[in-house]
Amino acid sequence: MLGHAAATLESDREGAARDFLDDCWKTLQLVRATPGFGTKVDLGDAPFVVRWYLLDTFSYRIFALVEEDELVVVAVAHHGQEEGYWLERLERFKDEEE
Repeated sequence: MLGHAAATLESDREGAARDFLDDCWKTLQLVRATPGFGTKVDLGDAPFVVRWYLLDTFSYRIFALVEEDELVVVAVAHHGQEEGYWLERLERFKDEEE
């Protein structure tokens, strides 16, 4: 997820990969500090919550499954990426919750 995005950005501008990863890290630290922060994704009757968070500097969103003691990044998606392409990744979490 991150490696591909970082490499693509670095090919456009030297230092962009580092800046992107720093932006991701800063956003994830905010998520850990305030788990209810972020926009809830409508998953119907799924037994868990996924929220998305905008990066400050880059046109990317982090989609994360946030629980009391765990944070699982499901996708790091560019705004132009097909909506919901990452939803199939949630199947393994449905199995774990049941």
